Amino acid sequence: DLASLERAAMGVMLAVERHRLAHGDYPRSLQDLVPSMLSGLPIDPWTGAPFGYRVQDPAKDPQGRGYLLYSYGRDGVDNGGVSAAVAVDALRSSMAAGTDWVFNDAGR
Repeated sequence: DLASLERAAMGVMLAVERHRLAHGDYPRSLQDLVPSMLSGLPIDPWTGAPFGYRVQDPAKDPQGRGYLLYSYGRDGVDNGGVSAAVAVDALRSSMAAGTDWVFNDAGR
């Protein structure tokens, strides 16, 4: 499951970065990537829903990220990209309630 999840997310992150390079900024939504960068929105294999995504101010993010891309996690709830403190612990606990699986998290 995790390999499938990571593979799908990697394609989205590459499309987000290609959009940024082509347009000078991150897309407002993942839908902005279709059809120029992606043929369709990939579905999160854990939840059956599209991935969570939000643009943010890098100056306000401790890791300097301009966006978050995440899975709603095994609880299926969009927690706005709130990441589990330690990814391995989150997997062992089947994604603790109140957290998402953030792909562009330097701690992973």
